Amino acid sequence: MPSLELENVASLVPSEAPATTDNPNDVDDLGLDDVDMDDLLEGLDQLDDNLDDLLEGLDDCDGINDEGLFDVDGSNPQALETTGAVLASEPARRFKMHEKCLTLLVTDGLFTSGQLHALPNDVGARPQKIVRVYSQTARRELILLLRDQWYSTPVAIGDYLNIVGEMTEISERGEVVVDSQSVDILPVLQPDVLVSCTHLSESFTCLRRAVLKDWIREIPDKSQPNTAMLLGTLLHDLFQSCALKNKWDDATMSATIRSLIKDNIARLWECQVDETTVHEQIAECVPIYQEWARTYMHHSAQLGSTFSTHRNHSLANDPEPLVTVSKILNMEENVWSPKFGLKGKVDLTVLAKYTSQGALVQPFELKTGRNTQNTSHRAQLVLYTLLLSDRYDVDITSGLLYYPRTNEMVCVPRIDDELRGLVATRNEMIPFLTHSTNPSRDPPAMLGQEFMCKRCAIRPSCFIKHRAIEGGDHESAKMPRGVWEEQVGHLSQDHLDFVRVWMGLIDSEESDMQQYRSELWNMKAAYREANTGRCLSSLKMEVGLTEDTGVVGSYSRYRQTFVPAARAGRQSFLDSQLAVGDPIVVSSEAGHYAFMIGYVSALEFSRIVIAGDRPARGVPKRLAQFDWRTNQDFESIMEIRPRNIVASQSEDTLIHADVPESAAQDTFRIDKDEMNSAISRIRANVMRLFTSTNGSPECRRLVVDLQQPTFVSLPQDVEVKIQQIQSAKRLNAGQAA
Repeated sequence: MPSLELENVASLVPSEAPATTDNPNDVDDLGLDDVDMDDLLEGLDQLDDNLDDLLEGLDDCDGINDEGLFDVDGSNPQALETTGAVLASEPARRFKMHEKCLTLLVTDGLFTSGQLHALPNDVGARPQKIVRVYSQTARRELILLLRDQWYSTPVAIGDYLNIVGEMTEISERGEVVVDSQSVDILPVLQPDVLVSCTHLSESFTCLRRAVLKDWIREIPDKSQPNTAMLLGTLLHDLFQSCALKNKWDDATMSATIRSLIKDNIARLWECQVDETTVHEQIAECVPIYQEWARTYMHHSAQLGSTFSTHRNHSLANDPEPLVTVSKILNMEENVWSPKFGLKGKVDLTVLAKYTSQGALVQPFELKTGRNTQNTSHRAQLVLYTLLLSDRYDVDITSGLLYYPRTNEMVCVPRIDDELRGLVATRNEMIPFLTHSTNPSRDPPAMLGQEFMCKRCAIRPSCFIKHRAIEGGDHESAKMPRGVWEEQVGHLSQDHLDFVRVWMGLIDSEESDMQQYRSELWNMKAAYREANTGRCLSSLKMEVGLTEDTGVVGSYSRYRQTFVPAARAGRQSFLDSQLAVGDPIVVSSEAGHYAFMIGYVSALEFSRIVIAGDRPARGVPKRLAQFDWRTNQDFESIMEIRPRNIVASQSEDTLIHADVPESAAQDTFRIDKDEMNSAISRIRANVMRLFTSTNGSPECRRLVVDLQQPTFVSLPQDVEVKIQQIQSAKRLNAGQAA
């Protein structure tokens, strides 16, 4: 969506709002009503005067109805489909509705427990942020009173806010209090910026690290190959492969280990470990996994399938809660949520059956490390409950963590104060991730804790950025000189200038590309296709042509074919801006984003083939016995069923296709994804030139210092052999050169 000319809005807003008033309860005196709403809305119409034209291109996810107007709840009644019986009436659910709002004015104010607005000398006066917004969803003006942890939200004029949840208490003046007691409201700043759940969950120990991980791809330390990380990945893949088939016997697991080692042989060589050693180390976990499967992989809860809960949170007052995994709905499920401004990839999406709560859709995360008290693990799972709630359109309030090292199952409930803290932290990250509010792109200050910084994986990029771009030294970094010099002591002024110039150029490129990604959910697919060429709309999947190479972890493991829907009136796919090799995102036109992230493998007149690490399974389909609260039953990849009523202890495992036949009913869109991971990889490539442990002094001398290359004279017999090869008729021009 084209950016709004915010100076037109600013001209309608008072440049300064009075800090205090004679009547603290009179909102007019706060400068909020000095804005003539007729003029303001006229200005907004000039901004969006194009609003009527643009609305045509806005996506259904933002709640736009057939008339081009925003629905108040921002929902799409056809977002999910049902197979079988008619559903019971849907109960009220938290965070289902949201309004997308444009910020018009931001001022600071005060309040007391009995007054919405107070004076500085009032007893018990506390600060609040008064944010005047225009809801594009509901076509109304609101005044948000941000208090407690929301007071620090770095919102500015021109920013967008998603108000997620139902605003049940709105004053006559349109005021909404958002504080620690507002458990059903989440203000999400700049929701078009999707923050990684993994990075956000790690922000509590160091906000700078979380921002830099989003900014630059991690540079592995090749001088110290991370064998532990490789083993963790293999253990992770082993668990997922066996869980998808529910086959845990020795022969199957041994064959799976051999296959995984074969697929990762290059990484083994990089870590300088042999296949036999790795096989033995992975095999140590086989009996642990088998015991877990015997306990927890069943149609219904079994004796002994116990679990612990985070913060001893009770589950329906069950004295001995039990849980089993009866279905796997998806694996490595990728979800983008512009409602919450989050993105992530969930290890397993499962149907967990509890003795006290019934069958619930939940995120399931496997953690192969030894630390079972890692706060980031629980934070990540809480964020995943939001993503899956958005994807499956059900209220998901908890998830499961499994630690094989200690054979511990943990249920992590979504606790309100933790959730608010996570979303508030996400909002604090936003100014560091967007160019509009932070053109210099300075990250948060360095942590300055030697013990943690020396062990941080992002340390090389962090130190170089502080030295080259922020102009810092060991004192501003709060690091011992020796630790500082080890990372940046080898860099000359020319090196620092090179980093500064090229990072600035990359930032400028990224700034132009950021607007393109948000078009995915801010423009209807047909509009984006017709006006930009960066999208293919109204597509149907040829489910029967889905290919699986079987190579676990391969970015091109799956290939899926899409063709035009019968009603599509386009001439040719070749008229678009998509080409073979372009990074893409496969989504549904019902508002489910990033089913599949991959690239164009083949492109023909009316056929496109997409390759990716996971297939697009389509819109989640509810089954006949679905119940909102006690049986959140969906189509699955694997399910466990009782064999018969008499022999209830006997069970059968049903393996379904990676892509269900019902996906043929869905309508898809394929969007070109200019952002992808390319920008962070480019930054990493530039940084790699200058790191002390992973850098290449020779490349640095040639590329940065512009040292003239030298060539070695070849022996006479080698030159003759080369001439013979070049003169061979079987070589084409490129090979001969």
